[in-house]
Amino acid sequence: MDRGRIQVAQPDVGRVGGLSEARVVCDMARERGLTIVPHCWKTGVSISATAHLAFATPHCAFIEYLPPQLCEETLRKELVVEELQLVDGAIVRPTRPGLGVELNWDALNAYKVA
Repeated sequence: MDRGRIQVAQPDVGRVGGLSEARVVCDMARERGLTIVPHCWKTGVSISATAHLAFATPHCAFIEYLPPQLCEETLRKELVVEELQLVDGAIVRPTRPGLGVELNWDALNAYKVA
């Protein structure tokens, strides 16, 4: 962040080592007065994890988000039973336990690699 002089930090929960490491990146950005806009779009699980990061990060007003109807990724369409909902431009906080999404076990088993 210091050497590259970035203005927007875009941690990807799945690439930086999970939610805890993504929070470290967000904290580092806050200390430097940088904007946070997490990178994410691949699956309903990663979108939910990223939304949770945003919910818990006061200086994160936005996440990258591609509406499901515009996405062609099979895992995005099939991995969860129902994605978090986008209403009036905001992701609604889930009320279900964990990340707030239910895995589609049939899809999970279909794409499982031994």
